[in-house]
Amino acid sequence: LTAEGKELRGQWDIALRDLELAIGLDAVYERPRLDLAGALFERGAVADAVTVLTVTLAAIPDSGRARYLRGLAYQRQGNVGAAMDDLGRALALEPLLGANSVAQSIGALRRSQQDYDGAIEAFSRRIALVPNDAMAQHELAEMYFRVGRLDEALAEHTVALMIDPRRADS
Repeated sequence: LTAEGKELRGQWDIALRDLELAIGLDAVYERPRLDLAGALFERGAVADAVTVLTVTLAAIPDSGRARYLRGLAYQRQGNVGAAMDDLGRALALEPLLGANSVAQSIGALRRSQQDYDGAIEAFSRRIALVPNDAMAQHELAEMYFRVGRLDEALAEHTVALMIDPRRADS
């Protein structure tokens, strides 16, 4: 390691220690817990981030953000079932912000597992949240197409084109 690399590692270690100290000062304050998990996730320590988020959820069970982040961490680990469970529970908490991203993540996971009906449900929920998103309309149209619901696929592609006429894929 170069001197610069050692200095950066030292700064990371100090930052992680400071976040752990902040958690110790106020065990029910969510922000330092989420920041610690995010820092671990960025550093590639996904299993450690999952542990921090699991402890966070034990202390703050209604933390939708912690559920969402743990779902993403599980997804990165390939634990699709746990990822879908956490993402679904995060969406059920009806967050004021971020529900669109959660619904999109659930739809993408369900699509990757070839659960097209589940993907249709998630993408439909996403459209209910952001009806003027051409990509959301396109994703739903693709799921309708895959299950043979061609009239609905055509309708969603048409809406996507009305929102953004340059969408060649629609």
